[in-house]
Order: sequence, then C-alpha cells, then structure tokens
Amino acid sequence: MSPPCSLNKAQAQIQGFCMKNGAYEQVLKGAQQLADNRAARRIGQRLGKAGRIVRPLGIMLDSINVAQAFREDEKPLRPCHRQFDR
Repeated sequence: MSPPCSLNKAQAQIQGFCMKNGAYEQVLKGAQQLADNRAARRIGQRLGKAGRIVRPLGIMLDSINVAQAFREDEKPLRPCHRQFDR
C-alpha cells in the first residue's frame, strides 16, 4: 500500500514510525474508523436538530386530524338513497 503524496510533518513522522513497526495498515484502519465515527456523530446531531423542528409539526398535524375526526363525528348521518332490488 503506497503512502499518500502530500504529508505534513506529523503525518510523515507517524507514517515513518508505522512503516518501521509494520503497523501502517492498522493506522489506516483506525483513521477510517475515526472518520466513520465522526460522520455518524454529525448525522446524529443533524437528526437531533431536525427532530426539534419535526416533532412540533407532527403534533400540530395530529391535532388537526383529531379535530377533523371530531367534526366528521358531529355531522348527522345521511340516509342511504339507493334502493335495492329484492
């Protein structure tokens, strides 16, 4: 596995240490896991912020549906105008 082309001083030191000790692949795996964890945390934070907005909207829509159901229940039933052949 070839090392990345542009490295800063700290990355070059880490890479040199890891290459000497044969742990380069393990460091790459660890870095990938850290990036994955960071992405998952960001998604969780965004969903948390969206939940603060979506939850009140859901409550409002539920209350509208309940109010409409009560209005429908208050309407008198219309008789059936169909005549059935016997």
